[in-house]
Amino acid sequence: MSGLHRFGVVALLGAPNTGKSTLLNALVGQKVSAVAPKPNTTRLRVTGIVTEPDWQALLTDTPGLVAVEPGAEKHLHGRMRRAAGTSLAEADLALFLASHDVPLPDDLLQGLAFKPKRTALLVNKSDSGGERSLALLERLKAKLKPDAEFLVSARKHEGLDALKAWLARSLPEGEAQYEGDEITLMTLRDLAPEVVREKALLFMQDEVPHSLAVVLEDYKERENGVHAITATIFVERESQKGIVIGQGGAMLKKIGSAARQEMEQLAGGKVFLQLWVKVRKDWKRDSGFLQDLGYPG
Repeated sequence: MSGLHRFGVVALLGAPNTGKSTLLNALVGQKVSAVAPKPNTTRLRVTGIVTEPDWQALLTDTPGLVAVEPGAEKHLHGRMRRAAGTSLAEADLALFLASHDVPLPDDLLQGLAFKPKRTALLVNKSDSGGERSLALLERLKAKLKPDAEFLVSARKHEGLDALKAWLARSLPEGEAQYEGDEITLMTLRDLAPEVVREKALLFMQDEVPHSLAVVLEDYKERENGVHAITATIFVERESQKGIVIGQGGAMLKKIGSAARQEMEQLAGGKVFLQLWVKVRKDWKRDSGFLQDLGYPG
């Protein structure tokens, strides 16, 4: 090896449910981004760090790109789109993900300038896409004119070696910015709400599609090392509150138990988790509430 080292920021973009979070976790080698079988699992930017002998990359997993209705730029989807655009503006490289099972509107990329960023096109889920994945790759290659293109399966870790080789060649020269054992810039305080929301989406499937948000109310690390976390799950209707709580509190206990177990793995220690459920009508259009959730105006 020449001794040359590379470092840079890499933005992951694409429509919801194309597998950006799964790809980030696969590249990092450990789960740092929420994954659930529903679109829009990731709403805020999540970071992951990949460290190899000759290069290091800070990956940003962005909210899924969705079409925004005129006049709704300040609402949830508009703010999610701006968060993705911010990640792209700050990145050295861009990875655009698509998959054969996710429709891609023609105007989805409008307002997102990939160039002069070096961009790789990734068609994910190629293990199940077959000819459809190949056709999608050719169609998007003509549209995006990327610097490289790959057929990958993030879930099965297929095609990732070739992607890593491209990153190793394409990142700017620079020294590593993080210790080799660091995998994310996010703390348990940052990750806790996303972990709770992921488990809620996972267990409730289509009952409360995207009408819930999770807010961290309190976080303390006690002297005995226990992480004490209180969070509130917000829904838009009273009927949804009943679904989240479940009969005799069974669903809320299930969500809390699964979230606590994952948080303990992330923290490497004990977690005490308390969850509440409240109704906040039409919160996806509430500018103040969205600001509190971390979405820029």
